[in-house]
Amino acid sequence: MTLTLLSLARAAEGLTVSVAEFSLSVGAGETTDATFTILNDEPIAVWFRIESAEWDEDEDGVTVLHPDGSVARSCASWILAGPLEGVLDPFAEVQVRVSILVPTEARGTYWSGLRIARDPDGEAIPAQGIVVAGEFLVKLYITVPAGEIDADVVGLEVGGFQPLWATLRVYNGGSVRLTGVSGVLSVKNASGAELSAPLPIVDILPGHSIDIRVDTEWRITQPGSYLVRAVVDFGAEYLVAGQVVVRVP
Repeated sequence: MTLTLLSLARAAEGLTVSVAEFSLSVGAGETTDATFTILNDEPIAVWFRIESAEWDEDEDGVTVLHPDGSVARSCASWILAGPLEGVLDPFAEVQVRVSILVPTEARGTYWSGLRIARDPDGEAIPAQGIVVAGEFLVKLYITVPAGEIDADVVGLEVGGFQPLWATLRVYNGGSVRLTGVSGVLSVKNASGAELSAPLPIVDILPGHSIDIRVDTEWRITQPGSYLVRAVVDFGAEYLVAGQVVVRVP
């Protein structure tokens, strides 16, 4: 069973968290610490609970929660956090400390999260008016040098010529999370005239693919053959590309 969860800095009534994610570089066998703050910005007391969460992303980049132990590159077992539960008085805050101990054999990027939610087994105190609705996720990315950087364009779909759209699928075949992946989509006709547009910037987890959709304002009305090409820069010393020839009758 999987659950889709949006990662928001504020998703529980009365609670605000100071960060949405941590991205840390830590050496193999080393320990590092991080902190974040949970603020109750409502005039009522709020009960909170923090739990470990395993997640990854689908091909649309949507965060999906998974059962414990089911994500291959999870770092959940490396993490200690506290306090894990409590009651925040009106307009009070608590600092949560996160400690990460990286195994000596780890290389590349690993990830997990801390889910902040109401405690279903917690003891409600009606006189204090304790309420928590919803939950949110603090994501943790841990990158351990030196991992492998690799990517490939594994699909390119084109259609809708008035206007033209394209969907590019990029696969991260390395062990490092790719951040700030960018590129250019171009269309060239038989005479060499060319149009180009930037690709939306995305991040891709190791072992994952992501679909990059480009909606242009180009109206391809002239019959003939067109070369559609997408070139992707993923931070290596080389680029990757995909191309397809389409014909307009």
